[in-house]
Amino acid sequence: FNLVYTDSNGVSQTISSTKDPEVYWINPVFSNESIDKNTTNIVVNSSNDVVNYSVNYSVKVEDIEKNSTVTTTIIDTLPYEIDLSKSNLNGGVYDNATKTITWTINRSVVSFTEELNINETINYSVVYKNFANVSSLQNNNLINTVSGQTTVNGKTSTGVNDDASVSVNIKGNLNVS
Repeated sequence: FNLVYTDSNGVSQTISSTKDPEVYWINPVFSNESIDKNTTNIVVNSSNDVVNYSVNYSVKVEDIEKNSTVTTTIIDTLPYEIDLSKSNLNGGVYDNATKTITWTINRSVVSFTEELNINETINYSVVYKNFANVSSLQNNNLINTVSGQTTVNGKTSTGVNDDASVSVNIKGNLNVS
């Protein structure tokens, strides 16, 4: 290869080599991504009943270049609006229009990292409000979906969802304001 440049005196200089230059491109690789959402079996009978949730997200990221930001985003899509004054979102941001809670966790990686195992556990509680029509709920359950993904230098993991184990039983008459 030849490298041509102009030195500080304005004179053109050339550096030559018979070897190819070594170029490193580090591309993060994601694997073992999973998310799991759980709740205790709660009977909601009033507008003050608290529903406790726990979300566990994990992913393995390999080959992270130095000075990178690793961003994990977890989004819980709720079936109904929540009463923010009675809920504890543990740092999550609630969007009433979409009925979602979003957690964004940033990590700085200052040196090349061969492997980073991310394990996030978020415990939070909500109080639902404005149930549309309790009798129309499928099998008397509230079901919501949580998703998670991680981004490194513009490359995003596939992402994962869980909604299988997330139900809250509704029993009796529910009067919610």
